Amino acid sequence: ISDPTLAKHIDRSPLAMIEWDHNFVFQRWSTRAEQVFGWKAEEVLGKSWNEMRFIHDEDVERVEVVTSELIEGDVDFNTSLNRNYRKDGSVIYCEWFNSVIRDDHGRMTSWISLTHDVTERELAKQQSRQARNALRLVVEGTSRVTGAEFFASLVRHLAEALQLRNVMLVRTDFSGSLRALALWSNGELVRNIAYDLEGTPCERVIQDAASFYANDIQQQFPDASALATMDANSYLGTPLVSST
Repeated sequence: ISDPTLAKHIDRSPLAMIEWDHNFVFQRWSTRAEQVFGWKAEEVLGKSWNEMRFIHDEDVERVEVVTSELIEGDVDFNTSLNRNYRKDGSVIYCEWFNSVIRDDHGRMTSWISLTHDVTERELAKQQSRQARNALRLVVEGTSRVTGAEFFASLVRHLAEALQLRNVMLVRTDFSGSLRALALWSNGELVRNIAYDLEGTPCERVIQDAASFYANDIQQQFPDASALATMDANSYLGTPLVSST
């Protein structure tokens, strides 16, 4: 890009600019491309994308279809969404806007790709789908049962939907003890479990506050023997509050 003002605007853009020739060799690699993918321009210019781990293994065939449309002259512009590797090996999701450059005789000389890192957006969409699927599995799994069997079905389907080793539904009489209405632990249903509230992560939950411990839960609550029995590493508890 000979115009310095235009080049400066491109470098400030959230879109990375990459230019390729018909052999998939990098001809241009903007400052933003360096930031998105981790490679410096001097590391990629003159190389083909096959000489570096750039496109996610499972997306190569899809990308080849998109690029063949450009090379064979079927289209002058197209878009795609695929996963790419960064220099450090991490995976990102990128949206690509590709446009062909032709000479005065209409022959393709290269193509320009404007690339947007949409990893956060795509991961959020995946998490939303997972949450909807989990809710659907729980609803479908518990809709046909009532009474005590409802609790057993609920903990089982919560464990399976959320991929948890242990799910327990507990009732308290506010006397300092807890009774599990149902416990699904390591693929099996366990009934009639009772334990003292003191010294457990459940104490805060009983005080009407959701509690989450991401890791090392046994070290934080060494007196809660049930955590060791269940080989627990993390803990999430939330209160179910009645109308009173």
